[in-house]
Amino acid sequence: MPLRFTESTKWENQWFRKLKPQAKLVYLFLVDNCDLAGFYELDFEAMAFKTSLKQQQIEQSIDQLKSKFERNDPWIWLTDFMKQQKNYPLKQNNPAHRNIIKSITEHANIFPDSLAYVQEIQTNDTQNTKKVSGILQEHERGTEGATKELDSSTGKDKEDGKGQDLGKDANEEEEKKEQTKQKMQEYEIRKDGIQYYKGTDAPHFGLNHK
Repeated sequence: MPLRFTESTKWENQWFRKLKPQAKLVYLFLVDNCDLAGFYELDFEAMAFKTSLKQQQIEQSIDQLKSKFERNDPWIWLTDFMKQQKNYPLKQNNPAHRNIIKSITEHANIFPDSLAYVQEIQTNDTQNTKKVSGILQEHERGTEGATKELDSSTGKDKEDGKGQDLGKDANEEEEKKEQTKQKMQEYEIRKDGIQYYKGTDAPHFGLNHK
């Protein structure tokens, strides 16, 4: 369990002073044992063992503390815990806050109001407000998949283009060979070194091979 801040001024708070001793103990237990977002799954047997209180006393104490949390059995959520621990406002690029954001999204179906803490997250690099939702992780995976698909498609296009260029070059080479072959068939060189139109005695004055 990590070290946590304690709100020392609570002893001056009239609400806290009027609590019964067992209620104060239960409150301190919850603050020390909830997760970083303030969620705690009630386990009366464990709480009784660790505090030496009877289960009935614990249940009565929780009833006294109800103004400090929301309850949806077997879970409770200490609504001011993140502020007390100096973790508000949340920042997505803060490694310490990532587990808090994850916990909130996991418990959003039990405590919908907790999503208010992650609906506006300010990132340090852009200083812009970024909207997030309870399906943040699914959204990131979907974005990553779309990017990979785009890269794959682009790569395929490049390969297709390369293949088309190679095919074009091969066709041009074949055409040149065919043209040369046809020209060679049009003329013939006789013993006198002069080119004649093939099958005639008419000389071709374009080339002289003497």
